[in-house]
Amino acid sequence: MDNRDLELLQAIQMIIDPLKNDVKDLKDDVKDLKDDMKDVKERLGNVEGEVERTNLKIENKIMPAIQALHDGYMPLVNKVQNVPEDIEDLKDRVSVLEFSHKIMADKIREIT
Repeated sequence: MDNRDLELLQAIQMIIDPLKNDVKDLKDDVKDLKDDMKDVKERLGNVEGEVERTNLKIENKIMPAIQALHDGYMPLVNKVQNVPEDIEDLKDRVSVLEFSHKIMADKIREIT
């Protein structure tokens, strides 16, 4: 091997050595990422489980309670909606009674 070949090999070696270190660093980084992903997957599984439990609670406890409130509330709403009509009806009845009372009072005065 002549000097020129030796120099080329040394130059190649100088290029390859830092690349070896970079590859090792990349492998370490990938290993760290894989470890982090395991943690993320575990936490995601916990979140999914919590979401499922929450959805079941909503379906089995909260929605029936809301429905019961709605069922109890609707008759009250209907009654309240009828209040203005009932008031008008009562006003009409009071007017009729007042008119009848006036007529009766007039007749009683005529008699006495």
